[in-house]
Amino acid sequence: MTRRSGPPDRSRGAVLAEAGRTLAGHRDLVPQAVSLPVDALEQAGRDADVPHAALVELAALHTDRPALAARTARTLGQRVRAARGAEAGDPEVLLGVVARPAGTGDLAEGLFAAELTVACGRRTGWTGPWRTQLRMLRRHPCGDVRDVAYGQFTAAE
Repeated sequence: MTRRSGPPDRSRGAVLAEAGRTLAGHRDLVPQAVSLPVDALEQAGRDADVPHAALVELAALHTDRPALAARTARTLGQRVRAARGAEAGDPEVLLGVVARPAGTGDLAEGLFAAELTVACGRRTGWTGPWRTQLRMLRRHPCGDVRDVAYGQFTAAE
């Protein structure tokens, strides 16, 4: 799939999300299905509710698929780290997005929140809210989520 640059296109995001739902209906196509909602998340704009709902829906596709959840989480983090300018998103909106799934106790949601927190924390120079978010993830009930959070340093010593 080719990524387009430019302002978010909500109709494109909706089409990608719907295509992902259709593919997810076929058990053997779930790995391909999850890549489409990841692309749709990038089209979310400035409203935290839209990407949060997309993130929860995406996490649901990873039930009983921890390896796929880890790969998808890394992809999310890489996309955020690679984004530039308006494409990078508003850090305050992204903080609102990651704070909610971080507290659910769900493995996939926690991994997504952890990778997004690391990506955004680095981008913002680990401002206070992002350090707080990272500390919360270090207390997550899932060990893999805690591992991602503890694997990140916020300051050089």
